[in-house]
Amino acid sequence: MKSKFEAENLILTLWLMIHRADALLKTCEDRLFGEYKINSERYAVLVTIQYLPAPVRPIDVARWLDRSPNSISMMVDRMVKSGLLKRARDRRDRRVVFVTMTSKAEEAYVPATAAGWGLIQETLSPHYRMRTSVP
Repeated sequence: MKSKFEAENLILTLWLMIHRADALLKTCEDRLFGEYKINSERYAVLVTIQYLPAPVRPIDVARWLDRSPNSISMMVDRMVKSGLLKRARDRRDRRVVFVTMTSKAEEAYVPATAAGWGLIQETLSPHYRMRTSVP
């Protein structure tokens, strides 16, 4: 029978491994998506806009990604400035803002999605071999 200390140590080790795996996945995604001039956070916003029913508001993106509305608003600001998103006001209620992808975003999103699927398939493949070096 394991002592309480051993069980707690195992739980803590598992918790730390989950966080480390999350950080490594984000690093791999940032490197991959960087080839298309975006990062994993921007890609997540683009995917959300692509798959939610239009029109999409920043608050919809925040809820879908489980992020604060303020953080998504700031990210949308940066993505508008970089030419990836466009904002449009609702005609009936000028306080409401919708976001859409630009052609520049589409040019990054389409090949980044294909590359992302490749990463998923490679990582989850039963034939995937562990690399000796960590990215």
